[in-house]
Amino acid sequence: MTSSVELAKQGLCEMCRSKTRHGPYTPEQIHAICSELGTDPDEFADWCDDCFVAYIGNGDAAYAQGLSSHELQVTKPEYVEQLRHMKFLAAGHALQEFRAKHGPGYRQSPESIPLFEAMMKYAPPEVHQKFLDKAKELDLVPETKFVNDAGEAVFSAEQIAEKLGMPVAEVEKQLRERFADKIETGNVHSIQ
Repeated sequence: MTSSVELAKQGLCEMCRSKTRHGPYTPEQIHAICSELGTDPDEFADWCDDCFVAYIGNGDAAYAQGLSSHELQVTKPEYVEQLRHMKFLAAGHALQEFRAKHGPGYRQSPESIPLFEAMMKYAPPEVHQKFLDKAKELDLVPETKFVNDAGEAVFSAEQIAEKLGMPVAEVEKQLRERFADKIETGNVHSIQ
């Protein structure tokens, strides 16, 4: 697995692995940029303009341009156009505003969870697939042993605890607190 920092040092987009227009970055450049922004250099990532518009700008090229230090050149407008669903954009903007208000630690705030969930609820399938691919790449997804009636993968608290190296009781507590309405209550079938 190649980290986002290593990809940036190679001049590659974190999401699609295509060449970016501003990389490759040296460790000194990464440190200087992160010092200026007050962010962790270990979390530094570079994105091509298309992915920047799609994921950071939530499909809104004008909004993304306002966040960029250089003029964006979208080369796949049909890809970006797929992300223009209004509810997805609204949820994405709300999450961006929350991040701007609360700074780099915004992801640890419980208030960010419903904003992220709303964005994911309305995200196009391509975005869900990108997130799933990234989670698999980071080895965060347990082996699929169970499915619901629709054939969708479901995971037990034990599987999640084992994968994340957490106590089962802590996983169950966080699931109840954060995802009570999303816990599978229907039929669950073991994969043969």
